[in-house]
Amino acid sequence: MNQIVITIDFNDHKAVVTRVPLDWKHTFADRLKTARINAGYTQKELANKLGIAQSSVSAWGTGDCYPTIEHVRAITEILDVTFDYLTDGMGE
Repeated sequence: MNQIVITIDFNDHKAVVTRVPLDWKHTFADRLKTARINAGYTQKELANKLGIAQSSVSAWGTGDCYPTIEHVRAITEILDVTFDYLTDGMGE
């Protein structure tokens, strides 16, 4: 594994530290954007479906931060893609 980016997600006032491979940043963001566009959603529409701010979806799409595992699961259902596709590029 190459370098690691550490992100902190404040969820219910607890810090959750996630280790993310450096190359995952761009590939996840690219796959999310592709899946969102292919499903016909704007960032705002996806954010509304998830009950979050558009700025969060935007940040995920640029790789500035990452969704929680719960959000990734919800995204897979909304965009009709697999968890494996979003997280590691396997499958569709």
